[in-house]
Amino acid sequence: MIYEVIVALPLIVFLALCIAAGRYNRKNHDSAPIGVVGRVLEPPDELTPALAARLLEGVVVTTDEALTLGTLLNLAQRGYITVERRRSTWEDTKQQFVLRRSERGNTDLASYERLLLDALFEDAPLVDFAKQAARLRKAHKPLVQAVEVELTMRGYLDADGPQRRKNSRVYNWSVGLLGLAALGLSWWLAGAVVWWGALLLVLLLVFCYAFADIFTYVRGASQKGSDARAAWQSFYAYLKDLKPDAVPQGRFAPFLPYAVAFDLTKRFTQAYSSSTEAPPTWYVSGPAQLPASGKTVSLQQLPAPRPAAEELGDVLKEMAKVLNVPSSL
Repeated sequence: MIYEVIVALPLIVFLALCIAAGRYNRKNHDSAPIGVVGRVLEPPDELTPALAARLLEGVVVTTDEALTLGTLLNLAQRGYITVERRRSTWEDTKQQFVLRRSERGNTDLASYERLLLDALFEDAPLVDFAKQAARLRKAHKPLVQAVEVELTMRGYLDADGPQRRKNSRVYNWSVGLLGLAALGLSWWLAGAVVWWGALLLVLLLVFCYAFADIFTYVRGASQKGSDARAAWQSFYAYLKDLKPDAVPQGRFAPFLPYAVAFDLTKRFTQAYSSSTEAPPTWYVSGPAQLPASGKTVSLQQLPAPRPAAEELGDVLKEMAKVLNVPSSL
């Protein structure tokens, strides 16, 4: 019995340090949301798709490209730009996307939105999306940084949040490495690999996670941000779980920018694939695809119009593909 206690002693010490570190690290954690959040079927506040997606970092697995495209669609939804699908002028079998900027002022635009519009249009009112994609790709990182600043200015993120996140990561990594060191010391004391030592370490790490608040994700949110984050997480779960037989009518266009920013484009458009929803007013569909030979065909031979969700799904897939192509290619 004494032998087992000696072998397990480093792990016992590790548990004590784990609990102490967990108690000390609690000051770095985000505040718990106030109140109970039920099922949220509409955007819970005025946050744009990019702001909501960044607030949900750690819950939503999104990309810089999704944030860029979601912001563009939100600007289109608000009347700042329109998207037109045309047949390519240099290859008849392909499509191109032309974006037009409206004459609305910039008075209600956030800095990250102005940054994106300036990168896209420069001084031109009409641009080919593919030709401007390289500029948009360069704007990905500045866009994310500007979104973080905007969330802080609006009070959703704490000014001390970045430091709290850094401190929490240091504690989490320290505990993990300390656990491995304790396990190694136990093996050394035993003079051999003790299988139950490894099992005990796993159980202790689970204990640290469940009861000592170690490895808790820290977003750096304020109390306002934590409350909003809980509500937006419920809305994200609602969009993620939408089924074709239960989609809300009249919500395809308003919800689409959020689905794109949350990187749920495929799920969302498939959910609406059988719906009779009209395409968004900011989108102008291109002409039906004609034979590559250029021969005249009858109206009956033209392909039937596709559901709006299906067509927009293909459009967004092509636009995302353009944004994902490295600038060097």
